Amino acid sequence: MYIMESMAFVNDTNSLNGLWYDSHSNLITSVCVELNIIDKDKINELSNKLLGARPKTKKLVDPNKPKRSKSGWLIFCDDKRNEVIDSLGSKKMGEITKKLGEMWKNLTDEEKKPYNESAAKEREKYLAEMEKYNA
Repeated sequence: MYIMESMAFVNDTNSLNGLWYDSHSNLITSVCVELNIIDKDKINELSNKLLGARPKTKKLVDPNKPKRSKSGWLIFCDDKRNEVIDSLGSKKMGEITKKLGEMWKNLTDEEKKPYNESAAKEREKYLAEMEKYNA
């Protein structure tokens, strides 16, 4: 329970920081418009000078929350990735993904069926885990 409370606190604090930054940035923009400073670059430069960079914060996620299910496409990629790497002789992610995309596109609906059925089973399992998690 403590983890959930601390996550809620951190996420609320992140939201408030974002609201604070946006409100002050809007105030600076309004003042600039009143002073006939219309150049957006100059307004952004002034906002960055006075407020600093926008705070970068990540939303905390519950580590106990079930992972989302894979799609048929992702199951296909897991199944064929090593085969594609061997055939291409390359480990460049872009080339591998491009080749996998071509292979998936050229499959018939009948050939895609086992991957999509597996994805449907994973989805059912995920939904059951989510029901248990939310209860």
